[in-house]
Amino acid sequence: MFTRCPKCKEVHPLTAAVLSRSTGLVQCGKCDRIFNALSFLSDDWHASQTFKPVENTGSELPVLGGRRRRNVRQIVNNPEAGTPAEPGENEAAVLTTESLVGTQSDDPKQTDSDTLTGVSAEKRKAGQSHNRLWGLGAVIVLLATVVNVGWTFRDHWLQQPAVHQWALNNGWIAPEKPQGIYKSPAEIQLVSRDMHIHPTRTGILVLSVTFVNLAQQTQAFPVLRITLLDGGNLPIAQRRLQPVEYLRAGANMNAGLAPDVFLPVLLELADPGEQAVGFEIEFL
Repeated sequence: MFTRCPKCKEVHPLTAAVLSRSTGLVQCGKCDRIFNALSFLSDDWHASQTFKPVENTGSELPVLGGRRRRNVRQIVNNPEAGTPAEPGENEAAVLTTESLVGTQSDDPKQTDSDTLTGVSAEKRKAGQSHNRLWGLGAVIVLLATVVNVGWTFRDHWLQQPAVHQWALNNGWIAPEKPQGIYKSPAEIQLVSRDMHIHPTRTGILVLSVTFVNLAQQTQAFPVLRITLLDGGNLPIAQRRLQPVEYLRAGANMNAGLAPDVFLPVLLELADPGEQAVGFEIEFL
């Protein structure tokens, strides 16, 4: 009789005495595989190289091929070499052996799969952890990109009424303070002026001026600085007038002077004497 190792495919000759020692369980002397010789028993002589079984070792499984690389646990306790075990002992030996090699299948593919199970589980766990780290990194990069884009185009978004109102309600931006009215005295031009003695009141000079706003937008009413001059064009008196002093009663001071609007002003000043023959006006 012959049997073949399911792992290394080595062919080994057998006898009935060898099979009876451990109810068919043997150990391959070439690869140390423990298997049931009865499952691979054959009456034909295989072309593969064959090895004879070693002599009876008493407390170990029969080792086929005459080469043992390691000792195995005693499975069948049969102190008398060559003596068949009792039926009860044989049954116990079979159960013990099955529990020992329960994870080893006679199919080499199944054995290889079982051997790699632990390694595959560890690789899957490592791969899952790696994937979670990559996912977290991708989320962080995405959030950073969104924040960067939002900050870059913040002025454009804040011009949208809905976004602007939402930002105001949530305190993201401060309410805009009302800007003061535009003021540019250099863009106010004097159109006409005149000075004469008051016709009915003694010691009063009447000054008449007209000016226009040349700016492209409404601007604040200017402050007037009037300087009286003598015959040598030297100043002899000066006065500064706020808008409330030269505008008519009831005028809206906050409305400002609209573009291209001519504003006539009539002023009455005390006459400093015959020395005052002219005046000049400045817009402040």
